[in-house]
Amino acid sequence: MLIRDKKNWNKEYLVYGISGNMFITYDDNYEPVNLVFKEDCEIIDDTPSKYWIKYGENTYLPEGWNDENYLYELVDDLAPLEDKKFREAKEKIDKEFYHFYGNDKLEYQDPSINITAEPIGENWVLCPECNEAFEVDKNQGVVTCTNIACRAKMNNPYAKKLPQKEE
Repeated sequence: MLIRDKKNWNKEYLVYGISGNMFITYDDNYEPVNLVFKEDCEIIDDTPSKYWIKYGENTYLPEGWNDENYLYELVDDLAPLEDKKFREAKEKIDKEFYHFYGNDKLEYQDPSINITAEPIGENWVLCPECNEAFEVDKNQGVVTCTNIACRAKMNNPYAKKLPQKEE
């Protein structure tokens, strides 16, 4: 899941868990874990993590994060990456949503998306869902159809494919 801060539209966060009306995020420039109230952000992508477990009506957290007082301690921790439980969950979710992070967000196609736009020349593509044509940035791996009635997410055919990691 990806959210955008309503106060700072340039700031996007990958969500590591949901607790009630708060999204749990982390920002490398901000040492403690960051809690963002739902009313203070816009949901950009509502895809849940496969590592979340439903603990309550509005609580979705990685395994073990619902342990007694864990979230309170995590929020107060000035070095959460030193906490094994947090670090392992963060690494899994970062890998799952690699396309939200850093240069990967812009450069590479997302192999989990099964739709690829049809290239029609000079940075223009055709949406295979609704036949809308629109211009794309060659350096953006995933694009969203500009047709307000469609808004399909698809891979950009002009972007790089994610390099395969050597085993």
